[in-house]
Amino acid sequence: MRAKHPPDDVVNAPAHTDRAWWRMSAPARRAYHAAKDLWQSTTMKVAKQFTWEAAHRLPWHSGACKSLHGHSYKMTVELEGEPDERGMLIDFKEIKKILAPLVEDWDHATLVAEDDIDLRYALEELGSRLALLPYDSTAENLSRYAAEYLMKQGNEMLRTRKVHNITVTVRETETCYATFACPVIIVERKGLFAKA
Repeated sequence: MRAKHPPDDVVNAPAHTDRAWWRMSAPARRAYHAAKDLWQSTTMKVAKQFTWEAAHRLPWHSGACKSLHGHSYKMTVELEGEPDERGMLIDFKEIKKILAPLVEDWDHATLVAEDDIDLRYALEELGSRLALLPYDSTAENLSRYAAEYLMKQGNEMLRTRKVHNITVTVRETETCYATFACPVIIVERKGLFAKA
């Protein structure tokens, strides 16, 4: 004799009418729903890499970094958040579109702290390309600057794509790098800030 009301796991069956579904045991159907719930609550992390060549110096440093020198920088930008219904967090082209102007500004330039007046003056006199930074051009500060730039320039994209965390790693060499990680702060239309 058939039950008048199907059990909850049958009510929540997939939209298809596959006979295999109906032949599945109740525990198998519950496992299906558990896996589906897990997929929907999963966070995803994607990363995009950038490279540029630049010179810099740390005038207060006691070692070799005090002198003007250069690096082949490599930057990895990681975004973590909720993938959409198709399993995609964000298109890599969207990340590139936002960060490309910053990387182009830094490429084949000298990265100069705003308070390094001597270097700034010398480069301007030579007509050399420079990129001014609000603080010293350490790998730590560059990773922080890139994360803040992404949050400011890509705020709408980060919000609509449900990105919750940003991690930026800047490598000066293969063995020397700094990482900055932070939650995404969404700028609401009212001017208030909220964590994503």
